[in-house]
Amino acid sequence: MTRGGDSRYHAADGWLWVAAVMAAISAMWAALDWPMASALIGATTLSLVWYTQIFRPWRRRRQLRRPFDAYFLIPSAGRPALDYAQQNNREHYVKKLVLPPHKEIPIQIVLEPRLSFMQRELYFGCGEHLADEEKPRATEWYVPFVREGVRKSGKPDSEHPGHFTDTNGFYHVRENYLYTSDTRVIGFKLLTGRTGTFRAQVYTVTDDVRGQADLKIKVQEPPKTRMRCYRKWHRILLCSVKPAQQA
Repeated sequence: MTRGGDSRYHAADGWLWVAAVMAAISAMWAALDWPMASALIGATTLSLVWYTQIFRPWRRRRQLRRPFDAYFLIPSAGRPALDYAQQNNREHYVKKLVLPPHKEIPIQIVLEPRLSFMQRELYFGCGEHLADEEKPRATEWYVPFVREGVRKSGKPDSEHPGHFTDTNGFYHVRENYLYTSDTRVIGFKLLTGRTGTFRAQVYTVTDDVRGQADLKIKVQEPPKTRMRCYRKWHRILLCSVKPAQQA
């Protein structure tokens, strides 16, 4: 048998396989229960519509109500130096900040996003429904890692039209900011006011809902309560930060 003859035999075998497969598909198609198939296709289509148009938007709006984890940042020694906490060679994330009364103090807040979203406005303060002129309140915004430039700082004045404080003592910053997987650090200058423990909130406004993260500020005279660290691995070691001794 020549090589050409072998090729013809292989080609014939291939066509026989194709014919057999087509015959099997035709038999299955003829035996198909069309009412049941139509119901299955309809149910699948409705499920996809429900998931994409109802469930997924609902789940995203729910996630946006708690869009990030927030912590007060105690930076490592000298970055920058703080006069209200004892610093060492590690950064610490605390949920409750302990501060002396009636001082203006720079604070930093770490925001760890849980999902990607576009922010339209951010605001921070203590006790949204607490009418108390002596509670801690932010007076100025700053970005800790910017040395010079427009985004270095801001305050409620004519040069920063997107910055203002409301009657509840919350500091607002209107800006478009895209959160991805990167951690964000923001800063405020805070007037601590009277002694007491105050609930603090970081709010973010999106096109869909308002989200928030909760913190606490304890104003103490003298500051002596340790601040528990919640950074990964630190919490396992029961890490905490001591307040600095005040002069």
